[in-house]
Amino acid sequence: MRPNAMDSHVWSDDESAPHQINQDGKVILHRRCMVCGRDFAREVTSSEWQAAHLGAFRIEFLPESVTEIWVNQECPGQILEADIEQRRLRRS
Repeated sequence: MRPNAMDSHVWSDDESAPHQINQDGKVILHRRCMVCGRDFAREVTSSEWQAAHLGAFRIEFLPESVTEIWVNQECPGQILEADIEQRRLRRS
């Protein structure tokens, strides 16, 4: 069985209680890795985490192509220049 790559991150919140954000009538769960700075979010009704960007006023989901990489890749151990570029691809 392949280990869950999401378990390699060091979360800024209690793993059992991600940060909750009310946005557009939905509850969004959010967590950030303190090591690589990647943000992940999901609607409370979903079990699938997605790559996200935490803006000043809202969570914005990144394209599925970024989610595929971030969710399946272990924590890179640092902030990557490629991640900064991928955040510019927000899809809201």
